Amino acid sequence: MKKVVIIGAGVSGLVCAIESKTKNNEVILLEKEDEVGKKILASGSGKCNYYNEDISLNKYHSTYNKIEEYLNIDELIKIKDFYSNLGIIPYIRNGYYYPITKDSKTIRNALYDECISKNIKIITNFKVEEIKKNNDKYQVIGNEMIEADFLVVAAGSSAYYKENNSYDLLRKLNLKIEKPLPSLVQLHTKKYDYLKDWSGVRSEVDVHLYENNKYIKSESGEIQLTSFGISGICVYNLTPYITRGLNENKNEIVEIDFVKNLTHKELDSYLQKYNDLTKSLEKLINNKLAKIILKILNVEETNYLNLKSNYKDKLLNLLKKFRVEIKATNDYSNAQVCAGGLSLEEISTSFEVKKYNNLFVTGELLDIDGDCGGYNITFCTYSGIKVGNNIKRRCNND
Repeated sequence: MKKVVIIGAGVSGLVCAIESKTKNNEVILLEKEDEVGKKILASGSGKCNYYNEDISLNKYHSTYNKIEEYLNIDELIKIKDFYSNLGIIPYIRNGYYYPITKDSKTIRNALYDECISKNIKIITNFKVEEIKKNNDKYQVIGNEMIEADFLVVAAGSSAYYKENNSYDLLRKLNLKIEKPLPSLVQLHTKKYDYLKDWSGVRSEVDVHLYENNKYIKSESGEIQLTSFGISGICVYNLTPYITRGLNENKNEIVEIDFVKNLTHKELDSYLQKYNDLTKSLEKLINNKLAKIILKILNVEETNYLNLKSNYKDKLLNLLKKFRVEIKATNDYSNAQVCAGGLSLEEISTSFEVKKYNNLFVTGELLDIDGDCGGYNITFCTYSGIKVGNNIKRRCNND
């Protein structure tokens, strides 16, 4: 009987175990934590956003420029069916899929229960130290040595964890790792005087990213202003570009439109009609933000009509094109995912390592990261299914 060993019992590991199990093999899941799926429990602020109706390849990023070779849109679309078949009823909000319970335990428990029903062996508190190839088998060395015919490394990225040796396991096999960088994470701006004053403000905005003065991408949504910079889903979806750009010492500027529902001309007309600056701004934007903008404008005149044209232009730009320079991101423990990971050049399109037969890598450990909104759990599920089905076929054919 063939033995399948999967390192890591997160989404991709659990899904891979479920899909690979057959009467012709033994499947063993190794988890370094004291329970499976701990990161699942933290996802989506405890609600677990596992899929998004707006699924497309442009929601995914990689250092490798041929990501479409590894992702099939028709198969990605079917991921929601995998969870439906586990008995998950979706609660759908703005295209975001959550379990109807709005509790991430529902997803974690459904995956765990399916593993138990298939007689998959789960060993927790097992820290893998090294992987060795011994003829046609793999030796997984940790608390003990476990031998495998098929080995799947689904141990996750450095995101969420304060330490993770997953990359080192692959480096010791002479595999190329693209530098892991925190992504879907809060951003630190240049140390502006107003940061302490705008901390706690939330606002519906458009944000635009410029890298070395070149336009890169725009997002819409709620921004969260912090004592160190900016946060929020719309900001997170710029981070796959920003974190890689900062690593290459590029200049990263985020431009914020605080009054996205008004054009430049409409805003000018509004301010002319209600020309008391203090009162009109407080009707347009958060009170704390209004005071900051007036302080930056630095004029005693409070009548918009009496402002000199250069000050009017400056005010309009502060409202529509408020620019902040990004200097850093928060660390891995605050990140939802990592950019970087095992280079896609090292694996086939079925996620099998080219240098080693029957060795696979899935999920966040790969150099594929998605936008915020369920895309990363979708990819982890996708890669787990693909590898699991491949292993199942091989076991059944032996």
